Amino acid sequence: MSTPSHWEKVCRSKGSQKHKPRGRSKVGEIHFQAEQSSKYLGKIEEVNAITSPWMVHLSVNGHPTQFKMDTGADVTVLGESYIGKIPQLQMDKNKPELTGPGNTPLKLVGTAQVQLTYNKASSCKTTAYFIKGEKGCLLGRPDILKLGILPQPSVYSVSAKPEIQFEKIFDGMGCLKGTYKIELRADAQPFAIACPRRVPILLLEKTEAKLNAMVEEQLIRRIESVPHVVRS
Repeated sequence: MSTPSHWEKVCRSKGSQKHKPRGRSKVGEIHFQAEQSSKYLGKIEEVNAITSPWMVHLSVNGHPTQFKMDTGADVTVLGESYIGKIPQLQMDKNKPELTGPGNTPLKLVGTAQVQLTYNKASSCKTTAYFIKGEKGCLLGRPDILKLGILPQPSVYSVSAKPEIQFEKIFDGMGCLKGTYKIELRADAQPFAIACPRRVPILLLEKTEAKLNAMVEEQLIRRIESVPHVVRS
């Protein structure tokens, strides 16, 4: 008798009685309809507020608060420690389902209706989710759009035309011959994505076809095993 695999256990197929299918919006982005009870939240972590363009200062019911913007998060959340700091806060002990990366359930203290204000120019009312044990604050995609804020990408002007100066390099696609050494700054800090995004099911075939094409064009190489584990 064969043992069911992990995918057979968690698969939400029609024949499964343990896992009933939930309503889903279109595949291709992390998005949930308003009437759904489950919300997705990205990762809350400490970020250098001086160097990161993803940090923003808002006013929550008049209280100055620093947020990290996350366009992959469905909701705006605050740490449990902010409950006693924000004025005129009326907590709702109702605890809707909130999940993080890997569908990991998060512990909620409760929710509250708050007024967010950005640079005294734009404001909106939203439902804030307070997470137990967290200290940081995260601004979700819906409120980023309502407030009209996104970090502006840095633009660098290049006077020279490398495609003309290095014509042989820009002729076709492929790998350069030889071994090259990348010089890093003395103060460079290692970085790794601890919570990679999943590829939507409907995009798996297109993604695999693109990767195979890049292998054939010798832009990338297939790796069957990972010799070194990168840890953040």
